[in-house]
Amino acid sequence: MMKQIYTATRDHTIGALPYNHTGCYNDLNKFVWTSLGWDPEASVDAILRTYAKLFFAHDFIKSPMKGTRSSLAEEELIDEAVEYVTVGLKLLEENWTGPLGRNTSTEKALRHWKTIAECIGGAGKNWRVEMFLDKAMIDAQVKRKLDFEIQLEREAYEVLRKAKEYGSLEKVRREVTQILERADHDFQSMDDFLREMKAMGLSDAFGDRDEIVGNIYTSLNDRYWIQESLEACKDLEDVNAILKYEDPGHGGFYDNLGVPGEQPHLVGRFEWPVDPGFIHSPIEWVDSDTDSNKRHSQLTHALARYEQPLLMHWNNLDPYSSYSMRVVYNGPFETRIRCMTGDGLIIHDFIEKTGNKVLSFPIPAESTVDGELTLKWSQDTTDILRGVSVSEIWIIR
Repeated sequence: MMKQIYTATRDHTIGALPYNHTGCYNDLNKFVWTSLGWDPEASVDAILRTYAKLFFAHDFIKSPMKGTRSSLAEEELIDEAVEYVTVGLKLLEENWTGPLGRNTSTEKALRHWKTIAECIGGAGKNWRVEMFLDKAMIDAQVKRKLDFEIQLEREAYEVLRKAKEYGSLEKVRREVTQILERADHDFQSMDDFLREMKAMGLSDAFGDRDEIVGNIYTSLNDRYWIQESLEACKDLEDVNAILKYEDPGHGGFYDNLGVPGEQPHLVGRFEWPVDPGFIHSPIEWVDSDTDSNKRHSQLTHALARYEQPLLMHWNNLDPYSSYSMRVVYNGPFETRIRCMTGDGLIIHDFIEKTGNKVLSFPIPAESTVDGELTLKWSQDTTDILRGVSVSEIWIIR
C-alpha cells in the first residue's frame, strides 16, 4: 500500500521528509517511504527483508521453525529470522484487509508474533517486537469481540422475528436485553485482557493503549440502537419496523454507504493504484462514536472530498412509477449539502446534516422516465477542503 501511494505521488514532489505525528506506530511506513526515495524500483519484499534483518534478526537466540539454535549456524539463524519476521509484517497488513468479520489472519498473526517474541527472549528485548506484538494482540481481540457480539446480535434478531410467540412486548424486551448484555460478562474483561498483555511482556510504553483498548470494550454491534428502538415500540406489530429497517419495499433499493459490497449504486471510484489518496474517488469512512445509540449503518459513510461531488446511479427503474428518496446524512464534517438529479433538478437545497434522522424527499418523475436515476450531492463552496458524505439511502417505489 505504501509503495502504491509513493508511486502515485512521486512525480508531484521533489524529495521527501518522512514524518508522522503518531511516533513509532508508523516506523515501518517511514522506512518503506525512505527506501523508495532512495530506489523507487525497489520491491516491498526486499525492503521488508532489510527492515527485518536490520532491526530484528540479530536478536534471535533460537530458531522460530526448529525451536533451537544448536543446529543452525549464525548466518542460517539470521536468514531464517529475516524470512519469519517478513511473513509476520505481511500478516499484520492482512489484518487490515477487507471487512474484519470475514478476516482470517488475526489469530495467525498473533501466534506468529508470540513466536518472534519468544525467539528473542521476550518482547521487552526489542521495542519493535513489543510494538508489533501489541498490535497483533489488539487486532485479534477486536476480531474475537466482534465475532462474539455479532453472534449475540443474530440471536437478538431471532427473538425479534419470533416476537409474537413471546406473547408480550415486555417479554421480548427482557429476552433481547439479556442476550445483548452477555457482552458485559461472557467475554474476557478489559482488565483481564490488559493483564494478559502485561504477562506477554508488553509495557505501557505506547501511551494511548488504554484509549485503544477502551475502544475495543465499547459495543461493536447494534446493541443500543436495537434496545432503544425496542423501547419505542408500542406493541408487537411495531417490532417489524426494526426487522425491516433496511427494506426498501418491492421495486426499491437500499445502499449502506461506506461498507464494501453494500453500496452497488455508488459511482466515480477509481482503482487504488490510480487514486490511492482518494482525491477523486469517494472514500469509505467510519465515525468513532463509542457506545452510541446509532445503528452501525449510520456510522459508515461514502465521503467525497474537496470539490468532488458524490454520485450515485440506478437503472432498471419503472418509468411509469413515482419514486421517493429516504436518506441519512451523517459524517465527519459539518458541511451543508445539496442533492440534485443528474438532469439538474433539485431534490433539496443546502441543508445541515441531521445525524441519524431519516429524511424523505420526492424524486421528480421526469428524472426516472427513462428507467434510470442519477443523484449528485455537493457541498457549500465556503468549505471545500472538507467533503460531502451520505450514510444510507433508500429509493422507494
